[in-house]
Amino acid sequence: MVHGLAWIGSNNFVGIESMIFNSKVGNNVSIGVASTITGDVEVPDNRYVPPGSVITTQEQADALPPRAGSPYEKTNDAVIHVNNALC
Repeated sequence: MVHGLAWIGSNNFVGIESMIFNSKVGNNVSIGVASTITGDVEVPDNRYVPPGSVITTQEQADALPPRAGSPYEKTNDAVIHVNNALC
């Protein structure tokens, strides 16, 4: 759920049961399932938010690992592949 004052960049994946509220998410970010991002934080580009994360401070957002090499690195490609197969 993207709620309230929120900005979402390009080429992102937002996992099911996740919430982004009053925050900014950069480009090429993968957000794992059941994560929460709030508190007026800015998630930098090319980051990975592990499933179940609760990000409420800028320090937590800045410490997120890179998307490259994460389990969610290729998630967008996989979702596109499945959606094309369903058409």
